[in-house]
Amino acid sequence: MKTRGSPNREGGSAVLMAMLVATLAALLVMGAFVRQSVLAAEVEHARNRSQARWVLLGAVDWVRAVLAEDARTTAADHAGEPWAVPLAPTRIESASDVPAWLSGRVEDAQARFNLRNVVGPEGPVTAEVAALSRLMDNVGADSRYAASIALRIQYQLQPRAVGNAWVALSSLDELQFDDPGERSAFTRIRPFTTILPVASPLNVNTAAAEVLSARFDDLPLAQARQLVESRNLRHFRDLADFEGRLPGVRPHGGTDRIAVGSRFFHVRGRIQYKGADLRSTALVRREGSRIDLLWVREDAPDAAWTLPSAGGAAGRNPS
Repeated sequence: MKTRGSPNREGGSAVLMAMLVATLAALLVMGAFVRQSVLAAEVEHARNRSQARWVLLGAVDWVRAVLAEDARTTAADHAGEPWAVPLAPTRIESASDVPAWLSGRVEDAQARFNLRNVVGPEGPVTAEVAALSRLMDNVGADSRYAASIALRIQYQLQPRAVGNAWVALSSLDELQFDDPGERSAFTRIRPFTTILPVASPLNVNTAAAEVLSARFDDLPLAQARQLVESRNLRHFRDLADFEGRLPGVRPHGGTDRIAVGSRFFHVRGRIQYKGADLRSTALVRREGSRIDLLWVREDAPDAAWTLPSAGGAAGRNPS
């Protein structure tokens, strides 16, 4: 079985990176960065940003192809797969004399605690609020706010009028907390959470120890960290494999709350070209070999994607 540092994985990562560079280089040559005759600096800057966005979208399309191929070869998703290898800043030659630099990574969105799970058709789900409370304890947040945060999420999940359309909550950035205690608690759990379009199981192959521990009634954080160390050396092939390495421990709410594979992924990219420096996040959903792009958003210039724990799990994210 391959480990994260195996030659096969490194070779596969090199091939995938070469494919990405070749694809984007072709995109540039074909005209994404073709120089236009503009006089105003403002217009040129806007043009550079627009062209940079096209390159980022091209990178997202490439990632979709990689995830589709991954679905055809394995049912498990883990941090040892080629899609999980970050792309270091890579020089992309353009038709002009100024190169572009592209970097980014793919993150398993189901490595995080999905706040959508906390609310069901009848209101807050008791088992999920309890799991949220355990997550808050694990990260040093005041778990007394778990119930009120769940109510806040329930209220804000209701579609709201924006102009002539009804819009539902889809981003952590959209959550608003008036109470200082709730706001402080949410700030602590935010790196370990997300809001996906539907309720989803937690991927035990990619979740951080803090989130894994929260998913179970009787899995102390220290034991969860040991489990993560073992998992990073040898991923869980299926739920039977997971349960065999964690005998006697069952997820609160049933085994449908956990999985070894994922449907949702965040694609984060950064493109630097001339005066443009763009960072974006996309959410994609995988259904078999079909990959749907759900949304793309531009991140703030200071957005940080550093992961606080091993396994490609949690980090700053806007969604």
